[in-house]
Amino acid sequence: MKTQAHDEDMMKTLAHDEDMMKTLAHGEDMMKTQAHDEDMMKTKAHDEDMMKTQAHDEYMMKTQALDEDMMKTKAHDEDSGS
Repeated sequence: MKTQAHDEDMMKTLAHDEDMMKTLAHGEDMMKTQAHDEDMMKTKAHDEDMMKTQAHDEYMMKTQALDEDMMKTKAHDEDSGS
C-alpha cells in the first residue's frame, strides 16, 4: 500500500510539474507578447515621426513655391521698372 500511495504522490508531483511547465510556457508567451507590444509602440512612434516629417516637407514645398512667386514678382517689378 505504501508503494501505491508513493506512486500516487509521484503522479501528483508529475501533474504539478506539467502545470508548472505550462505556466512557464505561458510566461514566455507573455514575454514575447510584451516584446511585440514594445515593437508596435516603437513603430507607432516612428509613424508619428514620419507624419511630422511629411508635414514639414509639405510646409517646405509651400515655402519654396512662395519663394518662387516672390522671385517672379521681383523679376516682374524689375521688368516694369518699379
